[in-house]
Amino acid sequence: MAARRAVVWIFLLLSVSMAYAPPQEVISAEPGQPVTLPCKANGSEPVTAVEWTRLNPETEDVLLYRRGKGEDPTSQNPSYQNRASLKDEQMKDGDVSLVLKNVKPNDTGTYQCRLEKQTFGLEPVCSVQLVVRPGEVLVGSEMFFSHQRLTWF
Repeated sequence: MAARRAVVWIFLLLSVSMAYAPPQEVISAEPGQPVTLPCKANGSEPVTAVEWTRLNPETEDVLLYRRGKGEDPTSQNPSYQNRASLKDEQMKDGDVSLVLKNVKPNDTGTYQCRLEKQTFGLEPVCSVQLVVRPGEVLVGSEMFFSHQRLTWF
């Protein structure tokens, strides 16, 4: 009986956590190119702040934007400075998409957008998986394609 009750609780907890997890989209990009990570705010209430973070391997602050104050570079991870911006700072039609310039293989990961509205604190609304496909690199007699290495003699 106790085991059955535990299974029911686990099922309920998983159901609740999945219900509140934002859907995840997968975006592919080439190194050196700009990429847009899409996100749209729902509802008509104005967005007062947008926070983009990268979740893996550790949480990194990619962009914090506050309406009327602009971007906050002091909270931003240095690797994203001068590379991350909102697609539309006016957030017309709820567009809070992130533009990341000059993407690198190290940018691969899961990005999450959280919004602050007048009546709520920051809440997650979008989750995007970015995959930066490494190009080919020739080093001496070794050529690398994606994550495979070819060596010839």
